[in-house]
Amino acid sequence: MNWQQLLNRLKTRVPAGRVTTYGNCSEWANGHRKGAPAVGAMLRAAARAGHQQHTNRVVRDDGSIAAAADSAHHQRAQLRAEGIGFQGTGRVDFNHHPPVVL
Repeated sequence: MNWQQLLNRLKTRVPAGRVTTYGNCSEWANGHRKGAPAVGAMLRAAARAGHQQHTNRVVRDDGSIAAAADSAHHQRAQLRAEGIGFQGTGRVDFNHHPPVVL
């Protein structure tokens, strides 16, 4: 799998107002959740190619946002604009916005 295949999956499965996690992406791509770091690298490549609208919808398995991704691509602002709520801890509220399983 490459970043373009992952991006296509995100485009078809994770619409505006929804999120998924690095672990879910890894599960889809690799059959296990341990590939989240590789997924992160692929998503950074896709974001650098101008696809941050879709890559911004991927958060860490605990609902937090990677600081570098947020500052570079305004991830938190985009998610809020799409109606995603955050807990007081700054994490996506998975009780109200459960992650999409790819």
